Amino acid sequence: MIKTSSLFLTALLGLCVSAKSADRLQEWSRHLPENTVAVIQIKNMSEVVKDWEKSSINQFINDPDVKKWLAPALEGESIADKFKKETGSNFTDAVASTPGAALIAFVVDLKKATKAEPKPELVVFADLPEGADKFNAVQAKQLEAYKKGKHPDAVIIQEELAGQQVSAIASSGEKNAKWLDCWAVIDNTLVEAYDRSSMESALNDMKSSRPSALEKKITRQLEIGGKQSDVMLMIDLEPLIQLAEKAMTESMASGKSPLPVDPQAVLSALGLKELQGIGAAIDLEENQSTSDFALLYNEGANGLIQALFKGTSTEVALPAFVPKGVDGATVTRQSLGNIWQALMDGIQKLGPMAAMALAPIAATEQQVGMTLKDDLFGTMDDTFVEIQSFGPPKGPLPNISKVTMIKLKDQQRFNAALEAIKKLIGNGFAMFEETEFEGHKIFAIKSSLTPDSPAAGGGSLFSYVVANDYVLFSQGEADLLHKVLLRLKNADGEGAWDDTEVQAAISGLPKDYHGVTFSKGGSIVKLLMTTMAQLQELGKTKGSKDTASKGPKGPKAGAKAPVNPAEMNWFDPSATPPDEVFSRYFGTGASALYTLPDAFQVRALMMPPAAK
Repeated sequence: MIKTSSLFLTALLGLCVSAKSADRLQEWSRHLPENTVAVIQIKNMSEVVKDWEKSSINQFINDPDVKKWLAPALEGESIADKFKKETGSNFTDAVASTPGAALIAFVVDLKKATKAEPKPELVVFADLPEGADKFNAVQAKQLEAYKKGKHPDAVIIQEELAGQQVSAIASSGEKNAKWLDCWAVIDNTLVEAYDRSSMESALNDMKSSRPSALEKKITRQLEIGGKQSDVMLMIDLEPLIQLAEKAMTESMASGKSPLPVDPQAVLSALGLKELQGIGAAIDLEENQSTSDFALLYNEGANGLIQALFKGTSTEVALPAFVPKGVDGATVTRQSLGNIWQALMDGIQKLGPMAAMALAPIAATEQQVGMTLKDDLFGTMDDTFVEIQSFGPPKGPLPNISKVTMIKLKDQQRFNAALEAIKKLIGNGFAMFEETEFEGHKIFAIKSSLTPDSPAAGGGSLFSYVVANDYVLFSQGEADLLHKVLLRLKNADGEGAWDDTEVQAAISGLPKDYHGVTFSKGGSIVKLLMTTMAQLQELGKTKGSKDTASKGPKGPKAGAKAPVNPAEMNWFDPSATPPDEVFSRYFGTGASALYTLPDAFQVRALMMPPAAK
């Protein structure tokens, strides 16, 4: 098939499908190799190149303005050149050699795992509806690539293994030479591995009646998504958690454990032993892309992890006070009180020594005359709102302004609890500066304590204000907080949720969610990439200083010269594209959160940009 490095790229790009492909994937999932810890399923490989060329990312990278910006990264040997050098084929021919469904299994024998990180072996299944001729031609080129590289004596050999005729690229013609790649074609199904033992195990498992441990989890992921997705990833968490438990137990028995706490109690408190798997599924369509992420756990699980994700209501109102023009907003129905209680219950499960850690909290609560459970978290409602706005970078860090809002059930009692906490933390020292905006008192961390804050000419500020039955926590520039406070006072006119692109994206999500988010794709991509560009310039400055500090002697003779960050270029800082270029290729995204009896699900949609 394709070498390891290209398998990951292929897996991320594979698309569209037939009922036969879904049947083949189900068949392979039923009899996965033993010790399979993760699986990537691809419905159909034949559309990979075509759909990649139509993707927003590819079009964005090939935009003339973006090419100028990325010119330093695009110079020299391209990814396509490296792929051909490694495999002997271009990417199009490699994908065309396996045009049907495909499954990649990551196999790790955890029973033999040591403290060193276990390295997974790959086993690949692929449908060859047109026969094996194209695949064999690609493998012949792979052999030539090996000969030109690290294995000049490589040869293709034939051997019977587990009752099947197997072809292999061996490092040489000598007996017991290392197998670099091996494959068998059985009824137009390709089975491929990268060592002899994995291949033999896979062929035996195909004949076995032993059900796959991952099959049920894969089926559940497909049920959550509603169909066989273009690309699906499933990771089996159960054996990985068992491995972690084993390592923690051995560490505790050896006396080297940093905490004298029973590993079983830790896993129980967190709810980790209730986890089954984590999956992701992606569907690429002409007018939108859909992603489903799911954390699977045993029904009825109630550890801290489950509490962190659990929603309280599916009645989610979109608040009018979110101002127009922001880059993203989230509304969620969750209870901080429930999460706090789950945390306390978890600590109690850790045993007497851990429970003793709660004594200082109780003593402090008695000292200030309030309790966190009743007077702080108990006065908060279960509605959370988060609003984000991205500005031009100021220094190496992204310039993000954020307002997080929590609805209050008892504003007076909450204020009293907050004042008690402020006095306790400040120990009588006034940490906050008080200002006023539109009749609201805003309390900001003193600029003398945060010299990088906007109040001191920098770019970070933390403040809070209680207004209209909400407590608002603001981070970043105050402009966003002011806009939200103005909308709280008067929400006339169009708000963020009234945007036609936002409405279109949210309308495509299934109902009964306990949280919903929208985000502007172009703004997010620009934020990520411009931050990377800023970090590059920071690296240049640091690299120059480091080089200057070495003096005239330089590195020792024979020593490998360190990589100079000043020489690591990906972006041309003088050619940053205008905002319009980012919004041209990336539309509005929306996602929703769902609490299921046995899973936590996130459904995300990315819509194409509206015609300008």
